[in-house]
Amino acid sequence: MPRIILLPLAMLAMPVPLAAQTMADLDRLTDLTTSEDSGIAAAREQARRGMYLEALSTLERVMAANPRSGAAQLLHAVYLCRIDDRQGGMVEIDRMDVEAFGQQNINDARDQCSRPYVEPVHNAPPVAPPPPPASGPPGTGSTPASTPTPNNRGKD
Repeated sequence: MPRIILLPLAMLAMPVPLAAQTMADLDRLTDLTTSEDSGIAAAREQARRGMYLEALSTLERVMAANPRSGAAQLLHAVYLCRIDDRQGGMVEIDRMDVEAFGQQNINDARDQCSRPYVEPVHNAPPVAPPPPPASGPPGTGSTPASTPTPNNRGKD
């Protein structure tokens, strides 16, 4: 009897892909993240679209395949801060070796984690440029007669 109960419980603990992901998608992501450069590029693209949890997952796969990837570690720390896990991000940053990462990189990461992150608006409608002035393009000398200028003042 205990085996019958334990088997379904064990199946619940197994990782299940998100409904929107197919096995082919997961295979592609695995292939993509074995290369440090392509994995980091994929994580940056996910973050650009506001998909920080997915970006963190991608970076974790990159770090599993490339444990010495400093770029993946720095991005991972910063993205933790972006999902409002500043404490986790700062712990990761504080563990970084200055000689390996560079003081400026560490300072930049700390700076990004210490200030509130404002998500850019990606779906905002494009802003149309203002219409050209009624008098024509600047510098053409075409000014409506009703606009006072030093030359036509009082001539109306």
